[in-house]
Amino acid sequence: DVLPHGYSYGVSVSTADGVVCYGGEWKEPLAMDPETGKLGQKRHLSAEGFVLTWDAEAKKVALGTKLGEQGQALPPLPTATAYFGAALVKDTIYIAGGDCGEGPTDQFLSLNLKGKGLEWEALPSCPGSPRWKNAVAAQSDGDSDCIYLFSGSGPDGMRLTDAWRFSPKALTGAREQFDGKPAEFPGWVK
Repeated sequence: DVLPHGYSYGVSVSTADGVVCYGGEWKEPLAMDPETGKLGQKRHLSAEGFVLTWDAEAKKVALGTKLGEQGQALPPLPTATAYFGAALVKDTIYIAGGDCGEGPTDQFLSLNLKGKGLEWEALPSCPGSPRWKNAVAAQSDGDSDCIYLFSGSGPDGMRLTDAWRFSPKALTGAREQFDGKPAEFPGWVK
């Protein structure tokens, strides 16, 4: 199996069902723009997801778009994205930041891999600056597994040096109380 494009700047997360990959960008071969006469490459962003598994019988990596024994199709990202970060906590993939074609974003999404019907869920954005080229990691804070979001580039290429912790545990019971204002949401801590 071969990828349809030479993706770069996407995310990959190791799961029990294989390596789940999302997003990224690819460029067309260099070509002369007939209007300007300049050499350039057209850039494309991807919203697609796929999973890489090891096929022991064929002794090669297998490419698929379905996950696990139930064969649930991976849903596309809500918006094509590159230059973002991802991490796995339990059975949920979290993605943060990235470039959706117009510079840094503050998107923060989750995908529960064991939920009924795979679907991306928008979560409260980090109160920090929109960012791309950021790092995301999963690690315990001593109480529960958390998502850590740090650094990256912000608007106008500003280099970001902040770090944030998001506790998925804070979502429990807080969903009904959250009114859309990230600074008031208890899940993010600087």
